[in-house]
Amino acid sequence: MNLTTIPRRIDDFALDRIFQPIVDRFPDAGPAGVARFFLTGTFFADVAKNLISKESYLWILADFVGAAVLYLAADSPAARLGSRNARRITQFGWRLLFLVITPAIFIGTFRSFTLLKLLNPADALLFLSYLYSVACDRMPPRQTESAWTRWSMAS
Repeated sequence: MNLTTIPRRIDDFALDRIFQPIVDRFPDAGPAGVARFFLTGTFFADVAKNLISKESYLWILADFVGAAVLYLAADSPAARLGSRNARRITQFGWRLLFLVITPAIFIGTFRSFTLLKLLNPADALLFLSYLYSVACDRMPPRQTESAWTRWSMAS
């Protein structure tokens, strides 16, 4: 194991051990539905942060447009059943970047703690969750059925 494989291993661990089981718990929604859930949380955290801090309403409009584009693009290159999601490879850089930025935001929040600054790590963590969940694989249809359904069909 050399220094270049460590980021890939961390990314694969987060995808396979943390976010893939979360996506598998919601077979009807799939990766795009779970990603949209996290994106909605990101949008509301960012809008609340801008409203509380009385920032320009132009930033709220920019958040709305950005969230709408990402919301629609969450399902665009849908992975075929049983194959790897293409976003697993193509968005590796973005996931790695936010994997580094998110702990830095957490540290910066608790250095000078205010209630408004609690929305910064929530926003970053939800967007990181969006990036990871949109890169998860879809389950084949046989695995999306519950064990009770398969058992009742067998008898």
